[in-house]
Amino acid sequence: MKTKNNKSLSADYRWLVVAFSIAFLIRLGAQIVFFDDLHADPDAYVQISENLVNHGVYGQRFGDGPVQPTAYRPPLYPLILSTLVFKGHLAIIGVALFHFLLGCGTIGFGFLYSRQFDLPRWSGGLMVLLVAMDPIQLRQSSLVMTESLATFLAAGALWYSGCLFSKGLPPWRLFLLGSLIGLAALCRPTFVIWAGLLTMAIVVVGRSAEGVSWRSAVCKAGLFLLGVLLLLSPWMARNQGLLGRPLFATTHGGYTIFLGNNPWFFDYLESDRTDIWNGEKDLATVVKQVRKQSLRPDGTVDELAKDRQYYTLAWKAIRERPDDFVFATGTRVLRFWSFMPRNNGGSEKSRWIGVLSCVWYAPIFLMAFIGLVSCFQKRGNFSAIAPLLPGLLMILAIQGLHLLYWSNMRMRAPLVVILSLLAVMGFQAIWERMRPSQQSAS
Repeated sequence: MKTKNNKSLSADYRWLVVAFSIAFLIRLGAQIVFFDDLHADPDAYVQISENLVNHGVYGQRFGDGPVQPTAYRPPLYPLILSTLVFKGHLAIIGVALFHFLLGCGTIGFGFLYSRQFDLPRWSGGLMVLLVAMDPIQLRQSSLVMTESLATFLAAGALWYSGCLFSKGLPPWRLFLLGSLIGLAALCRPTFVIWAGLLTMAIVVVGRSAEGVSWRSAVCKAGLFLLGVLLLLSPWMARNQGLLGRPLFATTHGGYTIFLGNNPWFFDYLESDRTDIWNGEKDLATVVKQVRKQSLRPDGTVDELAKDRQYYTLAWKAIRERPDDFVFATGTRVLRFWSFMPRNNGGSEKSRWIGVLSCVWYAPIFLMAFIGLVSCFQKRGNFSAIAPLLPGLLMILAIQGLHLLYWSNMRMRAPLVVILSLLAVMGFQAIWERMRPSQQSAS
């Protein structure tokens, strides 16, 4: 009997090695196919990283003005990229390797996270493949954007926070978890909302499931928050010193909310137009006006003033057209969970990735929904689904933010691990329903 079990375990590990090997090749193939796209700089991360090395300033150049300190983009990704700047220019091959390693790390964290649940042995290999083959991750890994890093950090924090509710974490590890999520927030400020939800969950779960006192539960949550704030504090102090305000996020929020809540976008949604709405084109005049009004006498841009103007314009549009705002909110939800990107760039490669993503996400989302339903059916056994709670809160945090701010399917990139896990649970639920009929048939 022991020999048989050892053979079965060995077979499982062989399948796992095969899954990791396939995942490795898929990620490598994506990097090669889309390698040329790494030369683009859609979000100015290349510019910021090069300015940091060449001018000693974490900043951007607006028009013909000087390089000025900025908080328009979160700091972690450009800081890492700055280590890959050689002879004044970002080494693209270094970025490709960095993204590849991040992808492999995300796959590893996804596998470790799935091990926290009572799942069949084959689930680990399936989890590896689902995370590795995610179309958003494959596409974004070949763009100089934050998705690869944000997803890696989210996967690590998800695995570690799963341990929090399944096994419990000692105080110093709670602090470490908070620091990890604080690091993720320096890549994507959205994670601050997740940190807030986790703080409340630590208190509630500590009181109800673990039976500790309110004081103890609040102290645990405080240690977690302290870790978050410790990582955010240097960025906040820097922004206070250079911009006059201790921003924990960025000065990009105003434009992002305005992009999804403005009269031109509302008109587009009401029209019968079938073309893709081009915010950069339709809002170009407003953007120029806002930038002009935000200029200081020395030619630099007052980012805080510019950010406030965008927020003012967005809230004005929402107040004046509340019905259109509600419709736009529904549109943002649909685009957040879309199967296919609306703007695929027009290239042959992008069109193919769009079609394949649609073919991929339709069954995956179905399985994830089945998996979620099966989890709620086990709600009486909290210990079995406790590690799932942080992932569900992450979905709530990111989707909640993009009810208001501009949204598309790229925004859900950090959710790949939790969505893949739910899909694995869906496959398991179907497998368990099929097994009795197979056994009776035999």
